[in-house]
Amino acid sequence: MLLIQKSDDNFLNYSTVFIKDTVFYYNLHLFVFAKTLKEMQSTKCWFITLLVALFGTGSWIAITGLWLEMPLLIARLPESWRLASRLNVVIQLANLGPLVYWAALKLRLANDISGTYAQLIVGLISCAVLIFGWQTTVSIGGSEHSAVLMACTFGLALVDCTSSVTFLTFVARFDSVYMAPYLVGEGE
Repeated sequence: MLLIQKSDDNFLNYSTVFIKDTVFYYNLHLFVFAKTLKEMQSTKCWFITLLVALFGTGSWIAITGLWLEMPLLIARLPESWRLASRLNVVIQLANLGPLVYWAALKLRLANDISGTYAQLIVGLISCAVLIFGWQTTVSIGGSEHSAVLMACTFGLALVDCTSSVTFLTFVARFDSVYMAPYLVGEGE
């Protein structure tokens, strides 16, 4: 009985330390953001700050929206309940994006500006195609598949996975005041 209580105490101690560390990190993040807000008040650049935060938000909002629409997609698409699993695999494949971007940087085929523009274009095209073609299916091996949805999800996930690498270096070119709003928008 004493050993169990000791184990529970250790668990509570570790939990308390974890919670304290998390609260400290959160408070530190808020302190840095508040300091940045004071700097922004002095420079009167609220509109640009809002745009920078929206720029950070744009990298993940489309994928989040897809997951929010999942009950409707499951009801209307031929994959039915398998759709979430397949989309998850497609999203995980997009994690190759940062590796491809790194290789393009090393081979001098891209820089942070061209990478950012490429991501914005891929995201825009993926969203535009999803608007009109999300229900389009293709017959593969005698069964229907949502190929357009999968391809557009890959494009959006590519933007989501690679944005932390490209957008951060892009925003770093600007005044340091904009870094905290960008990170708040990105959800870091």
